Amino acid sequence: DWSSDVCSSDLEAFGVVLLEAMASGKPLITSDIESGMREINKAGETGLVVAPGDPQALRRAIETMWTSKSLTKKMGINARSRYELLYSPSVFRSKWLNIICSAEKKKEKR
Repeated sequence: DWSSDVCSSDLEAFGVVLLEAMASGKPLITSDIESGMREINKAGETGLVVAPGDPQALRRAIETMWTSKSLTKKMGINARSRYELLYSPSVFRSKWLNIICSAEKKKEKR
């Protein structure tokens, strides 16, 4: 079984679909564009990154994931771990609570 998430978009603000793939333990293939995709997918760790508008680079990345089961598995495990560490609902909830509490404290000081 081979499974990976490919997002070759030239325009992507953040990439929630990438988080969904990571939560499922899927390695990523993304375009190297200035967006949240650079923050989400760490090249060589959680997936592969290709130059935007380069179909040959995209083909090579897909072939790499297809032919190297151990690499695909390793990157999928890393992707899931990165998701749990930085993007899981409990992490987001904690960050939002910190923001709200900080705002409340600033409001009380006025």
